Amino acid sequence: VFTIINVLGVRGSAAVAVVLTSLKAAVLAAIIILAYTLTASTPENPPEKVFIPTPLWAAIVAVMSSVLWTYDGWSDVGAIAGEVKNPQRNLPRIYLIGTLVVTALYVAINAAYIHVIPLSQMRALDTVAPDVMSRLVGPIGATIVAIAVIVSAIGSTHGSVLTGARVTFQQARDGLLFAPLGRVHPRFQTPA
Repeated sequence: VFTIINVLGVRGSAAVAVVLTSLKAAVLAAIIILAYTLTASTPENPPEKVFIPTPLWAAIVAVMSSVLWTYDGWSDVGAIAGEVKNPQRNLPRIYLIGTLVVTALYVAINAAYIHVIPLSQMRALDTVAPDVMSRLVGPIGATIVAIAVIVSAIGSTHGSVLTGARVTFQQARDGLLFAPLGRVHPRFQTPA
């Protein structure tokens, strides 16, 4: 389905990406807002000070693979640079603003999680978001999070199809892959 959407044109594909990304961001924003409006720091859930008995460099190394994967989407923009209007001006803005927005959302959502569930309890959980939402809005919260994860995965898949097709297309154009992968659809003028 995403391949067909991408073949039909960049505008339709971009619209799908905007909708899926907006839904993901809206769910994260809703969790953040709910965490601070429906709960308060209490003696049972005080703000915790975290002591990490590991040197900073060792802690950073341990978590970087997950963090880099979380923020990985920013680098995919380069694969579609040829289709960005005024790339010299817009690509740096896209990289900077996109990275800052994602960073702000992830820091805020993690702060919200810690606000709702003390770290001592969080350590025992396999997944945090469903438990946070269950505490905030009841059992339906876990279902909302599950749907949000599905939407997020669909959005990531769409992004991979959009950017991956362009990389394969250009590699074929450069003679690095099979020539048919470098063909442009005769009607839609997209990598097909």
